[in-house]
Amino acid sequence: RSHFVKDYLQTVPDLHVEYFPAYAPELNPVEALWADTKLHDLAHFCPHNLAELELATATALRNKHHHPTRVAGYIRKTKLPFRLRQAALTS
Repeated sequence: RSHFVKDYLQTVPDLHVEYFPAYAPELNPVEALWADTKLHDLAHFCPHNLAELELATATALRNKHHHPTRVAGYIRKTKLPFRLRQAALTS
């Protein structure tokens, strides 16, 4: 909503922007990503220190890269009208 963003959007006429409510976690795909990571990848994990937690979290998130259909599911869970190209799911 800044002037910088508004100025940029005027230079890209084909881009349509939707403004989300200030707090709407159900519309944020990252919320589904974190929920899945905590529920599956980090469940029953008790780190000895912050460094161990950071490493386990980074590894879990990096491994999601190998499962593009799973990542696409986080986006679909939002029920937002995104169109996911097949190329985006296989690259």
